[in-house]
Amino acid sequence: MESVKVLSANEDLIDMVCSELIPDGNDYSSNIVVFPGKRPGHFLKKAIAKKETAAFIPPLIFSMDAFIDYIYTEVLNLQQRKTDTLDALAILYKLHRHSINPIGGDSYLGADNFFSVGIDIYKDIEEFYIENVSTETIKQIDHIAEEALPPRSKKMLNSLSFFYKEFYEKLNTLNLSTRSTRYRRVSEYLDNEALLKFDRIVFAGFFALTKSEVAIFNKLSQSGNSRVFFQNGPGIDKLIKVLYGDDISMPESVPSYPEIKLISSTDTHGQVFGVNRILSETTDIRNTVIVLPQPDTLFPLLYHGVSSFEESTYNVSLGYPLVRTPVYGFFQSLMETVLSMEGGRVYVPDYIKFTLHPYIKNVFYKGSSELTRIIFHTIEEELSANRARTFLTLSEIENLSGIFEKILGKLKSEESFESIDEAALREHLRGIHSTLIGSFMSFKNIGYFAERCLTILNYIYDNTTAKRHPFFYPFAEAFAEALHTITQSLLKDVEFTELSGYFNLFRKYLATCHCPFEGTPLRDLQVLGFLETRNIKFDRVIFLDANEEVVPMAKKEDTLLPHKLRIMLNLPTYEDRERLSLYYFDSLLRGAKEAHIFFVENDKKEKSRFVEKILWEKQKAAGALNGHIKQIQYKIALRNQPVKPAVKTPEMLEILRNTTKLSATAIDTYIRCELMFYYRYVLALYPRETVSGSLESSDVGLFVHEVLGKFFTGIKGTILTETMLSTHQMNELIDATFIKFYGKDASGSAHLLKAQVKKHLNDLLAGYFTALARNNEVSVIDTEKGLSATSEGYNLYGRLDLIMNINGKTVIVDFKTSANQAAYTIRKDRLMIEDRTTWPQHIGSIQLPFYLFLYTKNSTEHIENLNAMCLMLGRNYLNEKIEASLFTADDNIAEVYKKLSYIITTIIKEIDNVNINFTPTSDRKKICPNCDYINLCGMRQ
Repeated sequence: MESVKVLSANEDLIDMVCSELIPDGNDYSSNIVVFPGKRPGHFLKKAIAKKETAAFIPPLIFSMDAFIDYIYTEVLNLQQRKTDTLDALAILYKLHRHSINPIGGDSYLGADNFFSVGIDIYKDIEEFYIENVSTETIKQIDHIAEEALPPRSKKMLNSLSFFYKEFYEKLNTLNLSTRSTRYRRVSEYLDNEALLKFDRIVFAGFFALTKSEVAIFNKLSQSGNSRVFFQNGPGIDKLIKVLYGDDISMPESVPSYPEIKLISSTDTHGQVFGVNRILSETTDIRNTVIVLPQPDTLFPLLYHGVSSFEESTYNVSLGYPLVRTPVYGFFQSLMETVLSMEGGRVYVPDYIKFTLHPYIKNVFYKGSSELTRIIFHTIEEELSANRARTFLTLSEIENLSGIFEKILGKLKSEESFESIDEAALREHLRGIHSTLIGSFMSFKNIGYFAERCLTILNYIYDNTTAKRHPFFYPFAEAFAEALHTITQSLLKDVEFTELSGYFNLFRKYLATCHCPFEGTPLRDLQVLGFLETRNIKFDRVIFLDANEEVVPMAKKEDTLLPHKLRIMLNLPTYEDRERLSLYYFDSLLRGAKEAHIFFVENDKKEKSRFVEKILWEKQKAAGALNGHIKQIQYKIALRNQPVKPAVKTPEMLEILRNTTKLSATAIDTYIRCELMFYYRYVLALYPRETVSGSLESSDVGLFVHEVLGKFFTGIKGTILTETMLSTHQMNELIDATFIKFYGKDASGSAHLLKAQVKKHLNDLLAGYFTALARNNEVSVIDTEKGLSATSEGYNLYGRLDLIMNINGKTVIVDFKTSANQAAYTIRKDRLMIEDRTTWPQHIGSIQLPFYLFLYTKNSTEHIENLNAMCLMLGRNYLNEKIEASLFTADDNIAEVYKKLSYIITTIIKEIDNVNINFTPTSDRKKICPNCDYINLCGMRQ
């Protein structure tokens, strides 16, 4: 059959097509050329231009989908409007609502639930239609499969059978068409007479065909003006046999692979650095392609792989998923903020995350984005400092006490904001809240929701710095197009009962949309998606991400039909997708002169089976297993550089003396690591407060301390009796303090905390203090007592939780919500006063000795009549065992205290000694992992 030819894998398909065209002078418009995709058409025009060396009228060049649309509308003169996925969903939903046995039962009657499967239903019935599966066939399969299929699969098949029949009948009633109906109609009504008005019709480069496409190819073979070109490769013989039997001769030999270099990397960036190295060592990059089967790799490649080239020297052509764009990330953050709201109150962590998004914190105020950044960062600081309130109304945020005074204070040094006042600040904040959050809290229907999204997108474009961001314009344009499609679809009037329904539709639909990077083939270097390389021959191929589940794609079939059922219905399966991937992968390599194949190998990824096959051939040819893969290795020194001490200066010490009050925590920090003390107390670098949404242990500690402080203040100065230890009074204090900390509309987790605190503090009264009062004479001397003193020229300060008199002895009590007694214990038996190096090892905390040090400075009491202890409230059982006393009955109190006070004064003297620098800890393994300053000093274990 002369009209059909199978080219060898190393022949140029584009050149062959070009040679078969029949021009009228330089007019090729009476020719039709059809490729599987759009990309080869650009290269064909380039080939014709090279042949003509002058202006010409090009042939009609189509992708297969575009050819079907052309024949459908222009040749067959059929005018049914082509629906998209959204229109189809609307039709399917109406059918579903009126079905006797709706898919999923009553639980899927609402639009919220139906649309989660509606897209998959549409894909499946469209596949039925384009593959010419009849309803009778489905019924026959159902009968045959009575024993073979599980009940769930049979029920799914019955549901799809209903949609299959009703959907296309409804489509005809509405005078609409779909991709599959157009393919079927063209395959049924296309005739030779319609094709004869063209001088030449060429189909080239096809591999996998649907039943409708097979029918079209069969009709082409009967037309004398048609030419069909295939490229030899794995599996093409099966297609040739289906179409033409044994009448077509195959190429006698298969060209060998070019020189293929296999390159392994541990991550994506290793790949793109490898690409950069290859290109930098290449003198001629003409006819070179970089293949990206995963669009995730595009931006690492642009920024690190081809960044040394001028943009005019390379072209990018692939579809980038909209769900990976910053615009999608913005809407995702907005949706999370709205969905996490309770009773009109925003969840503070999500609110902060949203308002600190680069688009939002850079909203213009009179042409400048600086003011908005200051507003939202100040709000973040304020809400982080009061982390107990996890839910707030927008109005409460707009009226936070003192927030605008703080903002105005930060603006004093800015001349451009001299005229701004609190009212203007509040109005600016209120406007952002209203436009972005307030307007996104309810919707009439899907069309209104899409319009709100468009309004917000336009607001971001007009009123923020977003348009200055790289690629914002093409991303926003693709988003706007997708949203506009929703507003014009048959789906626009459908209502969801829950906000999540609108957001789930948004996510699911946007997951099918891409931002097209549509370049031209006129540049030397091409960056293409895997399918964009079909039918095109390149001299140099650089293939990235050649990993399993990428090439070929994952085995999971994007369908509601089980694999077994697809086989019964003779539908394509994942095995067919794998054969398609292998064919184009093999054709691309055999048409090249050299190839570099990159893949990632780590604990989560492995090389593609296609690469394994190439590797095996290399191993057989060389007779050796190793040496065929080049490893990309980073030259990174993972060792720590020695951390230098921070050099003290007289100015530092002057600041410490005059502005710093040394606390027990400061002394503990110095003992633990002098560099940590330097960062925190000399440089005043404190960890940034954040709102996590969870109840932090430090916040719980503050809550418990305040409750206990108020409780014991109420019985100060009297002998403690069991009747004073009222759980009723304790519970009232907890309730009042809870409202102060968490507000009247606290979250469920906060109420759970309150219940736990009530139980624990009631247990504390009953299990510890009641027994203490019963067996001893106890009185409360003071609570939350602040004490100051000086030593070696430094100001010292501490706040004592509780001071009691127990049987005539003064005892300082510190409440610990922890259960870890070891963290506060001083191992006096191992502590060697004369050996300074033992202090960090054996001093859990200097807190109790420090409190006694302060107390003796403010009192005439002798140390022998004093003691201090921690009460470990984190224990499961609250009894006398929660006591962790500084002095025991066996201690010589005066002698022990002398040693401990010596440690305190020695540490203060060290701090004040300009000749002793701030050195790093000697116990890196224990101290460094949890240090807030590890990235500053570089001390990593």
